[in-house]
Amino acid sequence: MKNFLFLVITILTFNSCKSTNYISKNDEIFNLDKSLEEIIETNDTEIFRLISEVEMSGSSDILVIENKNDVYSVYYLEKEFKKVKTSKVNISREKYEKFIKELKELNFENLEGYKENAVDDGIKYRFQYYYNGKYNVITRNNPQTGKGFDGVFLRITNLMYSLKK
Repeated sequence: MKNFLFLVITILTFNSCKSTNYISKNDEIFNLDKSLEEIIETNDTEIFRLISEVEMSGSSDILVIENKNDVYSVYYLEKEFKKVKTSKVNISREKYEKFIKELKELNFENLEGYKENAVDDGIKYRFQYYYNGKYNVITRNNPQTGKGFDGVFLRITNLMYSLKK
């Protein structure tokens, strides 16, 4: 019985240690080696992907909001140490349209001037989107100051995470 329990615990531990790259084979939306342009299957797709990586702890999140052929989905991957959890929920058209409206109020399509600020530790965020045929990536570190570029970026991250609930 002891050996059987050891075997079960070993298998469960091994399965929980799979990397983000393994999961991305099953769902391209989490594959960080590919740009959003590479994973889009139809012209009727809009994708917003927020990646957060904590420099010192090895944890990371990937949050994706997708409109594919008028199906609105929120995907979430959480990686903490060697443990990986994923989830997917569908949201209403109204929620998605409210999300887009609030993003537009933040002038998200004109954020090319926002650059990465260099820090040695903390959280690094990458906001990627493919919307209206336009692809862009914006990177910020520790945007919690709430001022200038950081303030706009922090509002984008809060808006993205509000759809995860």
